[in-house]
Amino acid sequence: MADPVRRSARPRLSSGYPFPTLPDYLAPGLDVVFVGINPGAYSLARGHYFARRSSRFWPAFSRSRLSLPVRRALALDALAPEHDAALMKFGIGFTDVVKRPTANAAALAPGELVRAAPTLLARLRKHAPRVACFHGLTAYRPFLRFALGRADLVARLGPQ
Repeated sequence: MADPVRRSARPRLSSGYPFPTLPDYLAPGLDVVFVGINPGAYSLARGHYFARRSSRFWPAFSRSRLSLPVRRALALDALAPEHDAALMKFGIGFTDVVKRPTANAAALAPGELVRAAPTLLARLRKHAPRVACFHGLTAYRPFLRFALGRADLVARLGPQ
C-alpha cells in the first residue's frame, strides 16, 4: 500500500517567512491550537505536521476523545499527518514557536525560542483560540517567560 504522507502536496512558502516552512493552521474561533517547537525537516518535506512515522502525536490524538468528531465525520479509525489542514473545520489548528525548520529542535540557534515567543503570542492573540496546547516544556518555558513575562511561574506538564 502506498504511503499517504508521501503523496501529499509540496510544502509551500508561508507568507511572512524568508524560508520554506509549514503553514500556520490558525483562524479565529479555534477550540485548540497545537503548538510545536519548530517544524522538522522531514515534516516540511512532506508538507504536514508530525509527519514522521515514529511521531506519537497522531496515534495519541486518534485515541483521544477530542478527535472523535473528526474521525466520525471523516469515517476514519485513525488520523494521520495528511489530515492536519482538515482539522481546522473541526476547531483544531497547528503552529510552532519557531517557524524555521531544522532536522531536530536541538539544531535551533541559541535564543531562537526566546526571540520567537513574542511573535507566537501575537499570532495567538490575533486568532484567540480557546486553548493553546504546547508540545512539551521546551516550547512552553520560553513562551511563558519571554512572551507572557512570567519568569515567576514554574512550567509544568498539564493544564496551566
